[in-house]
Amino acid sequence: MAIRSRLKKKWNDIQVGRQGSYSIERLESFNAYCDTTSRTRVILVCLLAPIPSLAIAILLECLPLCHPSEGWRANWMFWIRQALAALTTAFVGVLSFSTFVPVLNLSLVKILTIPSLLSVMYITTMLVASSKIGFPLPFTEQLGNMVVAAYILIVLVLVLGKSSFTKESTCRRYVLRFQRYQYTYFAFTTIYPFCKALHDSLDPTYRKLIVLILPIWKIGAEYIVISATRELEDIIPQTLSFTVDLYSSLFMSVCMSSAGSLLFSISFIVADIGLTLLEFRELRVNAFIVVQLLNQQVISQDSLQSAFSTGSPDLLAMILAVTRDPYAYNIISMTGVRLHACLPHPLPEDRSKQLQILAASGIYCQNITIKTRSSYRISHFFSKSSVQPIEHNVVNVSTRQQIHEPAQCLKVSKAKNDRRSEDFVLQGLQFLFHREYLALVEYIECVVPIIYVIYKSILEMLPNVVYYPGGPGKWGTFARSNVLVFALLEIGSFLFLHQWIQRKFKVSPIYQVAFVLEKMVWQVQSMLLLSSFLLSYELAHHENLPLWSDLNIIVMYKIWIVVTNLKAYIIFLIGSDLYSLNNTRICIKQ
Repeated sequence: MAIRSRLKKKWNDIQVGRQGSYSIERLESFNAYCDTTSRTRVILVCLLAPIPSLAIAILLECLPLCHPSEGWRANWMFWIRQALAALTTAFVGVLSFSTFVPVLNLSLVKILTIPSLLSVMYITTMLVASSKIGFPLPFTEQLGNMVVAAYILIVLVLVLGKSSFTKESTCRRYVLRFQRYQYTYFAFTTIYPFCKALHDSLDPTYRKLIVLILPIWKIGAEYIVISATRELEDIIPQTLSFTVDLYSSLFMSVCMSSAGSLLFSISFIVADIGLTLLEFRELRVNAFIVVQLLNQQVISQDSLQSAFSTGSPDLLAMILAVTRDPYAYNIISMTGVRLHACLPHPLPEDRSKQLQILAASGIYCQNITIKTRSSYRISHFFSKSSVQPIEHNVVNVSTRQQIHEPAQCLKVSKAKNDRRSEDFVLQGLQFLFHREYLALVEYIECVVPIIYVIYKSILEMLPNVVYYPGGPGKWGTFARSNVLVFALLEIGSFLFLHQWIQRKFKVSPIYQVAFVLEKMVWQVQSMLLLSSFLLSYELAHHENLPLWSDLNIIVMYKIWIVVTNLKAYIIFLIGSDLYSLNNTRICIKQ
């Protein structure tokens, strides 16, 4: 029993839904978005968000290429293609950087100078490497990511000046946070092609083991991303979903399209359904605790009428009622609730002023990172309380609450009321956090297979298809059908999640997805661009050699030496303290 308890605790600790919660600022921003955005706009945002990155990837494929054997000089169009890809990615990345470091106030000239200079340095390095090592360079995409990662800080220092990155500068802590965030994503874009190369190198008999390894890899990758972005708690769901889950979905789509048997494709689908059911189970447990707190929440008759006037509980309205006026519920302190978000969020003027008043009151915690343990505390709380069985229909619960007499509410002790109000806010914010992550995962798993089918279908009609494995004609009906069946199953799963949450809590997961896609547009588009460029990683000009080939080992050793020397130069230029990524909790006051 002791081993079982430890395993259960470890399993609970790695669940994404227990790694964070919404801040009050993000809650208010999301509520304002729901109030001012139509459903038509939300649907259009969800449908059109992947189009820019897909369009750029297809336009780059339209540039005619020469055969790699003709050498790096003859393939000048390939270098133009690489330069355009680097320029667009760096431009969107700089816009993302400006949101991470708001104190810099980057001008338009600097925003254009940084990606231009970075692209020139990148292409120059790749040309020199091709002339010295040979063309095509093995794993060009991975080498490019390593070069860009090494040059980023050099370019920032040249354009913004060294004073912005010293220990005394107010920008330093923001830059360290962005550096950790960006390098985590670069790591996944570097690792993904190696995983695909490993899959292709395996004997078809042993490829089925990938189905068993993929869930373990996802759990480990999620742990790494969460550890690296702990200081960015509000955007952990989008960071996780657009790294681990996006590349997992892309990997599954590629493997299913090249699968020789239907059984192999079904095994991938079954594995994905199993992971989805585990996430649904965790979300259901979280939702059940929220329902219990809704059932025991004792508030005024006016609040009950406003919250349940439509016959179903409005989770956002009830949480906001407590967070906006905690004194009305006799709450003195909410130490487990963050007031400000890790990144600035757009807010109406009245809500912004209200946040300033709440910040001055000292009720809320000002730290960016709080490890959420509300689930354990609330479960422990309920284990000591006598709770009547609750129907799965929340409407019945709310109706039962409405007929309570005021005298019965007054019998509950004041201390318990205060604690229950605080627990309700904590669990509600954690539930919104978990639901946002699951909604983004379902959205990505719907979109990625469709984008992959569109990309491969258009590529089949372009001249550059001859430089991909198999050449023209490889993308057949069987491959297309496998991926589309996977996409249809994910669409059904997403619609089920939307209906279930909407019916129980009157909060739409589609709105949460659109909120992230629209309000965090530069972060999302930056990640989508990098992933869309990986669609062409099998291009012959990228020379994806077997992992254990002698030439690949020699080239990767040379790359390691070059990157090590670049890092030493950067340390000499701007000081080694910039590379010390510590775990200090950052307190950012708006």
